[in-house]
Amino acid sequence: MANKKQRRKKGYIESQKTIKLWVVDNVQYKDNVANYIIPTREKYAEVTNFYADILLADLDLLETKAEDLYAVLEGLTIINKNRVEVQFPLQGDVPSDMRRACIKKAFGVVKSWYSNYKKWEVKKQKKLALGKKFSDQPPVPPRDYSQMHPVLYSGMYKDFDGTSIILKLWTGTSWAWIKQPINLRGQSLPDGWDWGSPTLILKDKLHLHFPIIKQISNPGKIKEQAQNSDGITICSIDLNLDGTIAVASIISSDGTGSVQELATLFVNRNDTIQHRRKRELGRIARAYSRTNKGFGTSKKGDCSKRFKKIKNRDDYESHRISKRLVEFAHKHGATVIVFECLTNLRPEQAKYSRRSNQKRAYWLKSKIVKRTRYKAFQLYGILTSLVSPKNTSKECAYCQSNVSRISVTISDVFAEIVNLAIINSDGKVFYNIGTPNYLCSSNIKHKGNADLNGSRNVGLKFLRRYFENPKIMTKSLVNGTSGQGTVPSVV
Repeated sequence: MANKKQRRKKGYIESQKTIKLWVVDNVQYKDNVANYIIPTREKYAEVTNFYADILLADLDLLETKAEDLYAVLEGLTIINKNRVEVQFPLQGDVPSDMRRACIKKAFGVVKSWYSNYKKWEVKKQKKLALGKKFSDQPPVPPRDYSQMHPVLYSGMYKDFDGTSIILKLWTGTSWAWIKQPINLRGQSLPDGWDWGSPTLILKDKLHLHFPIIKQISNPGKIKEQAQNSDGITICSIDLNLDGTIAVASIISSDGTGSVQELATLFVNRNDTIQHRRKRELGRIARAYSRTNKGFGTSKKGDCSKRFKKIKNRDDYESHRISKRLVEFAHKHGATVIVFECLTNLRPEQAKYSRRSNQKRAYWLKSKIVKRTRYKAFQLYGILTSLVSPKNTSKECAYCQSNVSRISVTISDVFAEIVNLAIINSDGKVFYNIGTPNYLCSSNIKHKGNADLNGSRNVGLKFLRRYFENPKIMTKSLVNGTSGQGTVPSVV
């Protein structure tokens, strides 16, 4: 038998992801089931629309607590032996589990719309207060509920073992159990997870989306972790467009602001990713040019296979990289992963293939952050935080002085010459974007990989929210003693 969802334990939170189970084609019953699923979906949409209209008519109902939601809305709509009259009687026979699924869906839809509407009002007030023109249209509630897929609570299915299931469906006149079990194929339930309530999807094929739930120890809020007297261990990550695609650094704080770097990780193959993507985009550009119709008049489906190949490669790389980052953070005991907030990146003006390649590189960064966030939480309860990218590549992680970006590794003697030249040029550093190494303008011992320096600065910027002027503790290459911001540790 399949595992059933357990009650949430005290001190634990629920992690959730989805498994898709496809219905195996079987001519004996598939047409019959499909004929019942369409009326079931229509009934689900009808009841959801009914409850959504009630919520829209009285927006104060959106303040109802989750544990009181069913009692409040059923008290307005359901007649029983204790309630002979209600304000909005629900017509027809609807099982309580289906009705409650509709209530939950309607509540979520209307609350989402109302939240967006309030944001629109705030934005409008700010614009008008500044004397600016505001032409954005307000968000409107959903008008069509027919495309919403039914969620099946426990009373709407039975005998589910991961490979087959029996459903209760609306035949058009009554609710009935489909006697023939529906055979399923797909991923099995991982160890430690429990099945949730499935969603019935009918598109090109019939399949069920099962949420699976795992209880993990509650890590607490990020602020509470950072201010813990035992300290906090974080994994700070610098994402790049060239060279090494991701550099991660495990940084541990003892609760007083003293910081140690415990481990580093370099994720390579960025050059290969960029080259393959640009090659495909170049082929697309040449294909467009041969049609003599320009880029603005392309039809749906033009070069679709090449675009799909690009998308699939980027999806694969985002999963591969995010998985490595999460496993690295977990291995070293990090409880928070920190990224730069890079939502405002825009591609430069260039030819089609170069501009499109850069745009998709930005998209890949966003995918890595998104997938690292959910994988870290689902698997290990690790939280994710974002910091401003300002000056993370321009400052030395050890002393916060300006740095030069250089293309080669240099000795201390040559570093002194470079810094002397900086002093003679009124302190203006040599900063070449994309070069792999850095040199601190104040201390020639502070030099090394520029991406690793950026990763350390990302972590320090996060810690500055909770500590005053945190410093990385390093080992002196001379006597092995520890000091603050003196000599970078060897990695």
